[in-house]
Amino acid sequence: MNMSFSEKSAWISLVILVYVWGDFTFGLFALHSSTEAMSVKRDIALGMLGTAVIAVIIAEAVFHTILAMAHPSSQEQQGDERDKQILLIATKPAYAILFTGVMVATGHLLIVEQWNNMIEHSSLQIPFIAIHILLFSALIAEMVRFVIMIKEYRLGV
Repeated sequence: MNMSFSEKSAWISLVILVYVWGDFTFGLFALHSSTEAMSVKRDIALGMLGTAVIAVIIAEAVFHTILAMAHPSSQEQQGDERDKQILLIATKPAYAILFTGVMVATGHLLIVEQWNNMIEHSSLQIPFIAIHILLFSALIAEMVRFVIMIKEYRLGV
């Protein structure tokens, strides 16, 4: 069974997402357990975030360019009704995950605003925690979207 352009694209994006952001996540957990000062942790976290974003941009551009060269037909790249249906099916749960992450981050920001000293004594010493909540909810939403798309392509919707 040949894979469509959209399915190959979903596979590429899923692998890049898991590899680059997985490495970022392990680095962030290692940073959490380090004894560095929070100001140093912030600088390291920003550097890690910048590196991950640049790596994703470069990897996506390179691999999707190669994929586009392998499928030169613009009609094939745009997809058909099946591709649109699969994208719609995959987007619904991804949106729910993203929305939940936004609500959790909003709750965190409200707690910080209301009880600022609570954060200083927290055992969760990850810099920019609200940004990371939003980032990870977006990453999990994308991962779920790609997995559902691949599953739907494999099942033959």
